[in-house]
Amino acid sequence: MFILNIFDSYFLIRVFLMPAILGFFYLVVYKLKARNLDKYFPKMFFIIYTLFLGLWLSLSRYILFFFDPGLLNNEAIFKPDYVLLIAIIFYSVIMWTYEKVVWSVAIIFLSYEVYFLTTFENILLLKDMVDILISLLLIALLFYLRRNRENVKYSLFKYSVIALLIILLWLLLIFLLEDKKLTVGLIQIYAITIIKFMVTIYIVRGGNYLLLEPIESYSLLREENEIDNLTKAYNRKKLIHVLEELQIYRKNNLLNLSIAMFDVDFFKNINDNYGHSLGDRVLIDIVEISKDVLNSNKGDGQVFRFGGDEFIVLFRGKDEKEALWYMEEILHEIRKKKYKNGNSEFNITISCGVKTISPKDTINEVLENADFKLYEAKAKGRNQVA
Repeated sequence: MFILNIFDSYFLIRVFLMPAILGFFYLVVYKLKARNLDKYFPKMFFIIYTLFLGLWLSLSRYILFFFDPGLLNNEAIFKPDYVLLIAIIFYSVIMWTYEKVVWSVAIIFLSYEVYFLTTFENILLLKDMVDILISLLLIALLFYLRRNRENVKYSLFKYSVIALLIILLWLLLIFLLEDKKLTVGLIQIYAITIIKFMVTIYIVRGGNYLLLEPIESYSLLREENEIDNLTKAYNRKKLIHVLEELQIYRKNNLLNLSIAMFDVDFFKNINDNYGHSLGDRVLIDIVEISKDVLNSNKGDGQVFRFGGDEFIVLFRGKDEKEALWYMEEILHEIRKKKYKNGNSEFNITISCGVKTISPKDTINEVLENADFKLYEAKAKGRNQVA
């Protein structure tokens, strides 16, 4: 009878639905990150992520209730509000790679905590304090999981210990909130819940690995295909792909787009005089400086390595005047960088051309116009933005 209570007729349906829903959520978040929404609009992405995580919980509850309406009449401890939430706490932090996921989960967890505290009656001050302490411990576990995600993810022992600790803290929290006496019957209910949760965690873990392995492999392959190995800027192939995607916006004049093309002044001399190793260091630094300037000033620009020492910055929502300002800032920061080779010290400069992309321009015309502006800057004496 005890075993039948653990593995009821709907248990496997509920368990195998979780990887499917988790996988769907992962795919949506992956697509948003692929569009760099988390980098260019971090606050918006955080809000969308948190709301979508809450939607995931609501959808999960609806599906589970659909398959087993009797859950509504069971003991509160079996309701998906509880078990699903701790599963979300566990899996949101361990399986997904968004760096601020812990804050999203904490917000959802605290929202449920407020709901529980305002729903249950006869809560005493001492129990309130213990409840808050347990809640803080659970949130602390979130941050521990985030910092040690890889270790916990790949260690079955750590994985099991952390999962067990979370469910035990959660049951203690529910025990205090429901204000029940510890009876043999209640211990049995808690034991069933622990076993169900642990079985669920292991099954979902296996399901996620089966799902995430091909996705992560595809992500790695795509990164290798789109990212320049040396500088970690996007490559030329990615540039063409992005320009093709933005073509509809250009044609309908829905979004200001500007392009900047620049290269390192007398880069061949750097390689010849100081070696290719230092030349590579210069290219890496240029990309890092460009990204830092764009990110710190909300430049909404992507950096591409066009070839050799030639780079392109593609600006969304920026006209030529704004793009010029950003490139002047990048030039200023690059000039400040000092390089040493033996007893000699030098700095580098860049020449840059900036052009607004016209709705009528083809991709070839976009690149030709940017190239023309670059040579205009060179003709004026280099070390400037034209």
